[in-house]
Formats: sequence, C-alpha cells, structure tokens
Amino acid sequence: MLENFTSDRIRIERYGLPSGFYYYQLRNNNNIIANGKMIIQS
Repeated sequence: MLENFTSDRIRIERYGLPSGFYYYQLRNNNNIIANGKMIIQS
C-alpha cells in the first residue's frame, strides 16, 4: 500500500512478479483515482 505520495509518478518494482497481464487500481481516501492495465515481460 502506498500512503502520502505527492508525485505524479509511481515506480513499481517487479521483484518476483511473474510475467503476465495485470489490472491495477489506485485509490485515495476511498476514491478511485486511476484504473489501468499493465503487461510484465521477462
């Protein structure tokens, strides 16, 4: 979970996340501020 971020960019570290297609949702105080899809490739 991310808290108190003020930048217009978020970096996601892959670590052990396998390759694939992912959906994400960013929320702020129970409000959805962004939805999206991303592809992780090896």
